[in-house]
Amino acid sequence: MTRARWRLAEERLYPLALSDTEAYQRALQRVGRVLAELRVNCHSVEDLLDVDNKPVESLSAGSAEQSDDFIDARTVVEAACALRLVELAAQGAHTHE
Repeated sequence: MTRARWRLAEERLYPLALSDTEAYQRALQRVGRVLAELRVNCHSVEDLLDVDNKPVESLSAGSAEQSDDFIDARTVVEAACALRLVELAAQGAHTHE
């Protein structure tokens, strides 16, 4: 399931907090940039699914891109989608896949 994959991407960030706090902070900044873009452009689960199906490069200004040995751009996008999904659910958006 897509939502499970998004949650797993988010969970892959947590071990960085223990092993490399600077890498974790960089990853969070990248996720934050993508999340900010998702807040502007994604107002439904369907919108998130559309983002998930597009190449990472389709996000404006390379929001997810930044060279990092620990977290790839796809993981950044998926983690941001997981967070945006939680926000949409809290706002009462329809959350089917």
